[in-house]
Parts: sequence; C-alpha cells; structure tokens
Amino acid sequence: MDKKLNRHRWTISDDILTYIIFRFDKEGTRFNKEKAAKAIGTSEASLSARIRNFLAVETDKTQGAHHYAEMTKRVHHKYSEANDENKIASNITKTDVLEFYHKSINK
Repeated sequence: MDKKLNRHRWTISDDILTYIIFRFDKEGTRFNKEKAAKAIGTSEASLSARIRNFLAVETDKTQGAHHYAEMTKRVHHKYSEANDENKIASNITKTDVLEFYHKSINK
C-alpha cells in the first residue's frame, strides 16, 4: 500500500497548535505530545518533526529541519510577535485540536 495515501494533511489549526507547543512549552511539560498528535490526526514523530520545522524557520535553517512547509513559515511569521498564547489559540478552528488545547491549559 502506498504510504502517501495515509499521510496527514496539515491544516492551519494543526500548525497553530504545533507553534504554541514549540513556543510556549520548551520544557515539554505542559502539553502531552502523544495526545496532541492524536488530536491533530498524525503521529507523535510527525508532530516532533513539525516542531523542528518551526525551529528551522526561527533560526533561518541553522537548527531543526531544513525543509518545511510554506504554511509553517507563514504561521510562525504571523504569530512570532504575539505574546498572548490564548489569543494565538483563538485562531484554531479544528474542533479536536481546540478541545485538546483547552483541556491541556485547564488541567
């Protein structure tokens, strides 16, 4: 079976949550990556790779993954100056992702 048929199609909401994890959870203690990946509809490894994509955008490819989606770059640039995590999260429109975010911040 062709693995590409089962690949996750990242959405803006997926990238916004991933950006929040990248930016506001550097120690990896606030968000459960396994549950975040499930809410997004991808694997934990894929989520970790996407987090590395944000690192690459932020460091102009000197760290992290060197190939990233244009959408990831746009999300990073749009929210890089924002300091209010909840305001960034208010742009998540995908229900499962938004529910995961709210459960994570309200524990």
